[in-house]
Amino acid sequence: MGSTGFTLILAEVGFTNCVFTLSYDPVVDRARRVLRINVGLSFDIDYAEMRQRFEVTIVVMLVGVLGCHASHFRGGSIFWKQSQRGDTIDIEYRESWRRTSQTPECNETTISLGLNSSAEGRLRELSTYSTLSYNHPYEVLFSDNFSYVCTDYSLSEDWQTGRGHIDFPFNISRGKSFYTLEFASCCWIDTLVYGNGSNWALRITMDTRVRADTGRMNASPRVDFPPIVRVQYGCNHTINIPKGDEDNDEVRCRWATREESAGVYRSFPNAVLDESNCSITYAANYQLGWYPVAIQIEDFTLNSPNSPLSSIPLQFLVSVEDKNASCNVTEKERPKFVNFTLPDKACIGVMTDTDFLSDIYIQSGSNSSISEVNTVSPIGLVKSSLQRSNQTGHWHISVQWNPNTSNSINNVFCFTAVDDNGLSSDQRCITLLAGVPAAEIIRGSQMPAITQVPKTQTVWSVEFNRPDKPAARSAYIYLYLSNGTLVEAINVLTSPGVTYTFVNNRTRIHFTTSSSLLPGQGYYFLFGQGLVQGTEYCGAESKPVLDPFFWRFTVNPEATISIEHVSCFEGPTPIACKEGLFNCTESWSFTSPCNQINKLHNQLKFSYPGAQNKFILCDLSGKTYVGHCPPGEIFYEQCSTCSTIGITPC
Repeated sequence: MGSTGFTLILAEVGFTNCVFTLSYDPVVDRARRVLRINVGLSFDIDYAEMRQRFEVTIVVMLVGVLGCHASHFRGGSIFWKQSQRGDTIDIEYRESWRRTSQTPECNETTISLGLNSSAEGRLRELSTYSTLSYNHPYEVLFSDNFSYVCTDYSLSEDWQTGRGHIDFPFNISRGKSFYTLEFASCCWIDTLVYGNGSNWALRITMDTRVRADTGRMNASPRVDFPPIVRVQYGCNHTINIPKGDEDNDEVRCRWATREESAGVYRSFPNAVLDESNCSITYAANYQLGWYPVAIQIEDFTLNSPNSPLSSIPLQFLVSVEDKNASCNVTEKERPKFVNFTLPDKACIGVMTDTDFLSDIYIQSGSNSSISEVNTVSPIGLVKSSLQRSNQTGHWHISVQWNPNTSNSINNVFCFTAVDDNGLSSDQRCITLLAGVPAAEIIRGSQMPAITQVPKTQTVWSVEFNRPDKPAARSAYIYLYLSNGTLVEAINVLTSPGVTYTFVNNRTRIHFTTSSSLLPGQGYYFLFGQGLVQGTEYCGAESKPVLDPFFWRFTVNPEATISIEHVSCFEGPTPIACKEGLFNCTESWSFTSPCNQINKLHNQLKFSYPGAQNKFILCDLSGKTYVGHCPPGEIFYEQCSTCSTIGITPC
């Protein structure tokens, strides 16, 4: 066939400064050719009936696409696992964009309604002979829209990010087990130091064979990471990539290749990647601005340490900023999470169509204010505006999430606080398990059940409504005075006074307090997140009880006992109290220890307040007596007997 001429007629709608190119390979004798335009659109042209023609006229209507000079991609990630049905692969992904390039633009309304944002290209399966799919035609084995639901956004920086998922029918290619899929198009934002306005590509590989060690298909590593990381110019930084794997495989990171990352291949120069720890060290001594980072995250087994089971992409932006801040920032200067903010790596079960409600409490550093809380959210999680608390230097936001049947089971929520000096807190990430129940304390299960206790009360317990297992990380029970003053915090993971019992599909936790209770004073208990945890997935932690009226009690007031006369006995026979042998006139004023709790513990003798040669004796009916030690002896309460001074009898 001779040379073929092309006339490209473009009806432009909303494009400025665009360059359109036609890709045609006359050497490859194929019935179909592909027209590619550098805004990410592609058109298949059928030449079967046009081989003898000398001119092909193509009319392309570009409708509803925004100007290509203002490029828009800001990174993303893709990971996968076998679906619950078992006949497909559940591919989940996060993608980030210039906000004003998207329809609809993200806000709290679109988040709460779960509206789909316009698809930005397609996820395609690559044939075995394909190279970089954006620049070369390839046989399409599978293709699906890469649409997403927005979860987070920034008005000031003009970005939004969201999640989506695709069901990939892994038997589509006649039973093969190894697949390569790619999301590729154009263009990255045009404000990058390197790679501005260039093509993007994110590539995953999957091996869908059933594993011999687990008896199920492999699941790729999973990564939930913010779209932007900010670093201070002139300082040394470490960026830690949180790596996780459902199969507990070894996870490593490496720089993405040119085929895997297109125009941002190695666009973060001078950065050093620790492949084993998945951490990037960087001395920010170069140019200010935005840098794209493209890495691949892979999982390995002990039996095959050099052949990854899967490979997934993570691409994000690093902003090198000059905030005139010191490189030696102390913890007092940085924002930090306080109070009952959920701890890092918490695992929360949330039943379908039940609201998850939580508050994030932040304390700002010295001489600063909190400016924003950056989040990486599951679909549908709604955040309140940032509010200043009554306490100086304290801030908070509220979050609410209601999972539905379209949510995957594992949903990760990450949050980082940023102050007006550009300093960030540590990032915390929690897992929200959709449709998984979490244990709750049964109201009315508190022991002792009485609302007034003796000051010697130390043993307590509550019961949960599920037969869960003990806490796997630090979790706390708090004792407060009724005025809100913290008296004691009990770590159920490390306290020797904490035990668990399991009866009738329930879990009872027993704990002891060591603080002295004040007579006549009021108290209450609060119960933190995760005192017990489930046995499935990451282990759904028990719900907290933060209501100060859930378990309130008071301590018995001091009792005054005045005894003007004491009868004396010799055995069972009453006798006259002889002067010198007995001092039968006895007056005292103290709270008698002869109560039911001590009787149950068989504690019947106690030291006498203010006198070492006397002791208090209780009978089984709860009556109080005063005993005297022989001359030259004192009472040793730990031995429950009198003995010579200085000689402990036990």
